[in-house]
Amino acid sequence: MTMLKMDHYTDPKPDPWPWPNFSPYELASNGDGSVQIDNEAGDKLQSLRTEWGKPLTLNSAYRDPIYNTSINGAKLSKHMLGQAFDISVRSWLKIDKQEFKELAWRHGFRGFGGYDSFIHIDIGRARKWGKSWAWPKVLK
Repeated sequence: MTMLKMDHYTDPKPDPWPWPNFSPYELASNGDGSVQIDNEAGDKLQSLRTEWGKPLTLNSAYRDPIYNTSINGAKLSKHMLGQAFDISVRSWLKIDKQEFKELAWRHGFRGFGGYDSFIHIDIGRARKWGKSWAWPKVLK
């Protein structure tokens, strides 16, 4: 597993920056501001965004362990490995959610969590939890 690591999102970013639709700030932990994104996950997120063709609002990407604990995140959260993203769906129409989850599956995301205002996607094993709108057909 290779990672893009930055001590803080305000540090100079690598050149070239691999994910043009996402800034270090968007990918950083809401705790200490560090960035640790698994390159495979970041590449999949970027390819998903490119094909989706619409902006994605990230609520959470990397989480440092102290921050993850403070919000009662899963002890083995994929966020702490830089392999998970929570994406806001507040303004989406129902059909957009279905299209998005199917597209995310095609781009290699296998973990899906459905919540009222966001969807969790990660590159871990195939699994699902939460609101049922978040399940790709292959997980039903």
